[in-house]
Amino acid sequence: MFIYLFFPTFFPQEGSRITRIPEGLKDLTPSETEKRNLLIERFRETLELWGYREVSTPTIEFETSLSKGIGTEMTNSMFKLQDVDGEVIALRAEMTAPVARMTSTRLGEWHKPIRIFYIGPVFKRTRRSWDDSRETLQGGLELIGAETPYGEVEVLTLLKDLLRRLKVPEATIDVGHSALLKDLAELFPERTRRELMNQIRLRDKNRLTKLLEEMEKPEEKDRVKVLIDLLETTSIGEAASITSNIKELKQYSSELEEIADWLKELGVADGIGFDITLIRNLEYYTGLIFEVITPSIGVPIGGGGRYDNLMEKFGAPATKAIGFALDMDKVSRATGLTPPKKVRALILGDPRIAYRIGRELRGKGIPAAVNWGQDGENLLGFAETWGYTHIVKAESVEEASILKLGKDGWTKLSVREIPDEISQATGDS
Repeated sequence: MFIYLFFPTFFPQEGSRITRIPEGLKDLTPSETEKRNLLIERFRETLELWGYREVSTPTIEFETSLSKGIGTEMTNSMFKLQDVDGEVIALRAEMTAPVARMTSTRLGEWHKPIRIFYIGPVFKRTRRSWDDSRETLQGGLELIGAETPYGEVEVLTLLKDLLRRLKVPEATIDVGHSALLKDLAELFPERTRRELMNQIRLRDKNRLTKLLEEMEKPEEKDRVKVLIDLLETTSIGEAASITSNIKELKQYSSELEEIADWLKELGVADGIGFDITLIRNLEYYTGLIFEVITPSIGVPIGGGGRYDNLMEKFGAPATKAIGFALDMDKVSRATGLTPPKKVRALILGDPRIAYRIGRELRGKGIPAAVNWGQDGENLLGFAETWGYTHIVKAESVEEASILKLGKDGWTKLSVREIPDEISQATGDS
């Protein structure tokens, strides 16, 4: 039986239920599907060029496995149900934990570093006003067994290349450090720590100042002052200066400085900025974290970071790892990438001849369909709606006429010439 009813918000009339889909889900039309497939193809090509290989994990797994390291917020967002044997299973809400499980159990003996990527749907019960998607396509990678700074430099450089190839306009990457903020807030009680992190996420300096005034212990006051000062800097040097009196934070500033130096030396620092107060809502992060921003979308379209303790949760030795994921649906909304127009033929006339012409065209890699019953204006409307570029009219066993949509007049050719005539249009259509 279900532990959570997937969409319990209302009980629509029967007619409404069969014509609508639940909130937060969507259908894709042929053109939308083609655009998504082009993004997936370009994503795969890029990751393979960088030496990564694709993996796949189940959409549904045990809830105890999927929730490893992701934190309460993400765990509570999962769709959960009870299996026939009483086990609680769930739809995955993100991909890193299942890939870490698979790597620990199936690739544990492989030489490191392990470079793998994935593309698949994730599901979340969400009520956020800025993002009500309950199913999204996620594409990401994991670099497992790479030390700092080499892992960070490779992943950030690859991400920049990927965003360029996906034609995401004016994309920038904001970089922070999860351990710096965690250690800075460590001495506070759990409730206060959650409140501080929430206000940092909201960048609410006024609320942080009020919290500062409520503090009584000098050390707590000092740390809240540091958090407020960090909100106003994007400079690693300034951040290092602000945190200089807290010796356990020094190593984190040094890590970020080293990574920044590498990026500059490689000529890829452009578009990568530093936000020391950046927070990601996954608990498994242990070091550098980052988010991808583009002006055309009001929220991050992806992000990632280092997670050096996650593999242990699946019984593997402690393994350094870093990765990222992109929300491919948001990328699709932002991208300037458009599918090339394909040559497609619609064939009229005697079905026996039409099917023979269709077979010849498909043998040359040209999509072709035989028309049934459309004629005149209906025929042109049908052809335009479904993206056909040519109409072929079978006149006899030997002869046919061809019309290129958007051009005037029919051209008579022998049936033998039709495939070559349409093939030549591939380059100029």
